[in-house]
Amino acid sequence: MRSNVSSNRQTHRPYAHSKENIYQLSDYSSIGQERLIEKNFAKPIIVGFSKALVLWLLRITPRSGYELMSEIQRLTGVALGPGLIYPLLHMLEKGDYVSGKWIVKAGRKVKRYSITRKGEALLNKVRDIFRFPIKEMFLDLLK
Repeated sequence: MRSNVSSNRQTHRPYAHSKENIYQLSDYSSIGQERLIEKNFAKPIIVGFSKALVLWLLRITPRSGYELMSEIQRLTGVALGPGLIYPLLHMLEKGDYVSGKWIVKAGRKVKRYSITRKGEALLNKVRDIFRFPIKEMFLDLLK
């Protein structure tokens, strides 16, 4: 027979969003805090560069959305989910920066994307931006 548990017990909700939980970060180790700060710092940077990163990866070889997500995570350590990648691919396809072609892979239909001439031109414009003084900042960050 189960005993009646007092209602004073607090429910453990580690992902609940509240002011209390924001301040509970001090309960974690300093290493955990550092990783949280790094993750919250790195992801917006990668998201900001996602269009250029996708075009650059497609310039190397045609890829599916899943392959793009996997390669971006491998290269950056940041996972960009389907909610970001697929709308981005559709936007790039609508703007004629990439083209998509349905193929059958392992018995499944998969859309594989490749960069277009217009996409190549946009990628070259991004490269031009990095030829200016901002390049020095990034090179300094890589030291």
